[in-house]
Amino acid sequence: MRRPILILLVTLSIGAIASTALRLVSAADSTSLSRSSDVLLERDADLLLGIIPTRATIGGLFREQGIDGEQSAALISAIGSAFDLRRVRAGQPYTIDRLLDGRIRRFEYEIDGDRRLMLSRAGLDGTPRFIAGIERIPKVTTVVAVEGEINHESS
Repeated sequence: MRRPILILLVTLSIGAIASTALRLVSAADSTSLSRSSDVLLERDADLLLGIIPTRATIGGLFREQGIDGEQSAALISAIGSAFDLRRVRAGQPYTIDRLLDGRIRRFEYEIDGDRRLMLSRAGLDGTPRFIAGIERIPKVTTVVAVEGEINHESS
């Protein structure tokens, strides 16, 4: 009789300690708890995630996202310096990091499962200029051993 009560008390104690010690806070959660030492930052950008549509061009995609002509031209020029624009494929994901005033801070396009095209704005003042590069997408490889038996009844 004492053992179930003791287990219950230990479980409740651990639960109470864990709930006060661990708090998961998301950056996107506007109702997250804040302490007096926290610095609350205002949102400064929109993160646009999408998939390249069928029969789309990069210029058309930028127009659709409301990117002005000057920035669009600078982005297309930078993309062309690092990647053949004719190889942009429908169904591939992209990300646009756009400041609230409409300036593009970053553009990413997943070329394939191993590489992505990254464009970063060179400076936030003056004429838009972007630096382009292709990065490898980090992979995690885990070796797993699998064992089985084949016999006349299961094959």
